[in-house]
Amino acid sequence: MFTSIINCPACNQGQIVIQPYMLLQGQAFSCPLCAAKLALHHESKPQLGKGLDAFDKLRVQLSQKADQNASTRHE
Repeated sequence: MFTSIINCPACNQGQIVIQPYMLLQGQAFSCPLCAAKLALHHESKPQLGKGLDAFDKLRVQLSQKADQNASTRHE
């Protein structure tokens, strides 16, 4: 699981830490300074889901490539 940090769009001073997979499941995230909440609109869920799926596939591919490169060096 990974996190992202964005500047608060309400106060422009706080930073909101977001866990994209939790955002996809409906969790909201708050600014620690102004308490503004950030949540995903239900119409955006399919787009975020597709993006996270693509990210996971890319992460797996990169991991496999790194493993292949490491095993090649040890031969």
